[in-house]
Amino acid sequence: MDEKSFGTRSKRQPADETRRKMLDAAVRQVKEQGLELDFANLNLEEFIRVAGVPRSTVFRIWPDRRAFVADLISALFESNPEMGQGFDEETFRIVEQVIADNADDLRTPEGRVKLIAEAARIGGARNLAAVSHSRPWAIQRSILSAAMSGADAVADDAVREALLALEERFRSRMEQMYATWAELFQRRMVPGITPRDIAICSAALVEGIVERRVFSDPLPPRTLAVGGGEPQEWEIGAFALFAIFITFTEET
Repeated sequence: MDEKSFGTRSKRQPADETRRKMLDAAVRQVKEQGLELDFANLNLEEFIRVAGVPRSTVFRIWPDRRAFVADLISALFESNPEMGQGFDEETFRIVEQVIADNADDLRTPEGRVKLIAEAARIGGARNLAAVSHSRPWAIQRSILSAAMSGADAVADDAVREALLALEERFRSRMEQMYATWAELFQRRMVPGITPRDIAICSAALVEGIVERRVFSDPLPPRTLAVGGGEPQEWEIGAFALFAIFITFTEET
């Protein structure tokens, strides 16, 4: 290794370490305190103090707040596996258990519809409750709301590109999930509909219901006979998720 290459590497390492420490400090604060829509609580000077890094290096890496916000968005999603997933891991586990416990229902079309209903009833209710109390989800919605509101800190192209990439990752994961479930239940998308359509509509439903709970009382559970089964208590949001899936798909 010549002296020139060694010197270049030695200069890069402090910048990499500064980047890591700054983003770690910012991620910790956002997780602990939440995130305001205008990003006004992202105090770079405070992060510099907490991280114990050179101020001059920080502003060489991020010339302004917008550049820092773009990297912070990516760091937040990388540090929170829940962000961008759509359904939390416990919901997936519960749905898988419901299917395993009622595997015989997969043998007939009527049984499959009944099983879809039960998976939606239990899994949908669990997911709505989980999302309502999820800090990562609240952070994600704050970031996206800031983007839609035209907040100055997210007006930069780099920030919007980061948001679009993360939204695409979320949609792709949900799309794959619904495609897998359609295959399991021996269903296909009705003509003109794709798994992505189901993913987007289902996500919009969950987000809308959870956001409305901030301003109004939750919709009360209903006793419904769904999918040929006996009357059972349903969260209305879970019933709507069932309705989306069963309406957007058909028997193969």
